Amino acid sequence: MTLDLSLLVVGKDLESLREWKEPRVALNFVQKLYPNTSGHSMAKIGNDFLRASPMGVFGMCHADCSISAEALITFYDVALQGKVCGIVGRDPGKGNRWCSATKDIPGLVWSLRPGPVSTLDSSSIFFRTDLGLSFDEEVFDGFHCYVEDVCLQAQSQGIQVVVPAANASHRGDSTFDPQWQQDYKKYRSRLQQKWSSSGMKFETT
Repeated sequence: MTLDLSLLVVGKDLESLREWKEPRVALNFVQKLYPNTSGHSMAKIGNDFLRASPMGVFGMCHADCSISAEALITFYDVALQGKVCGIVGRDPGKGNRWCSATKDIPGLVWSLRPGPVSTLDSSSIFFRTDLGLSFDEEVFDGFHCYVEDVCLQAQSQGIQVVVPAANASHRGDSTFDPQWQQDYKKYRSRLQQKWSSSGMKFETT
């Protein structure tokens, strides 16, 4: 028996993919490890895999994510319900929601419990392939905001975006690197520009 799931794990090279620990689930699923040594945009990589996937649920995550077997099944089940989900996302005006958070700590924006979010962080995303969602390769031709854009596509169609309770995390060592931050601001600006005419208010992690 198998999960109707295709999971794409992307790392910058083979070395980074060695960090990935495959969830040991009793049920089989399709998994592809992709070393992005050519520096292709994440949107293109995601769309290529999404178009080729014969499975009902699509998942994509960074190699420095940690997803337990139980968490993988949770993400799969939530996606099957017609929702978009992932490890961490942004609750507007409140902070970041993490799937593994167990309590709220005043002043710490990453401590919010699981729940609905405006957008997911680009580190992970799961959704049903029949929802018609895809990555915008033209606008997001780099490494940032391609997942957030899919979340806004979903929200515009009345599809809920959530962070479910699950034993999973994302390390994100490069987040505070100045070059990373500069590149992120560029694509965050593109995201704002793309959705400004819709009147949709949103926040990102």
